[in-house]
Amino acid sequence: GVVCHFALSPQDADTQLIRRMKALTRPRDWAIVTSDRVVARAAEDCKVRVIDARTFANELVAASTRAKPAPAPDQKRDIRLSEAEIVEWMRLFGEEPDAT
Repeated sequence: GVVCHFALSPQDADTQLIRRMKALTRPRDWAIVTSDRVVARAAEDCKVRVIDARTFANELVAASTRAKPAPAPDQKRDIRLSEAEIVEWMRLFGEEPDAT
């Protein structure tokens, strides 16, 4: 799972990140993705592994291309929705399904 935390004024995100890193009980179990030098230096001081943002992005792209080949351009994908999925999508878009 992923948990998001947002910096609320008057503190900025860097201050929040550094505060959270200092509070970690097992910092070596964590990594931070950043290209910000101040945040990276604070992470190193806290013994949190630093991953450069560009390196991380390149790893994500490489992993996504390895995970599944892109479908051929002329290949059509036939995705069938269940009746329950159709009803849910219609509800989300404010439409009531036909009562037939």
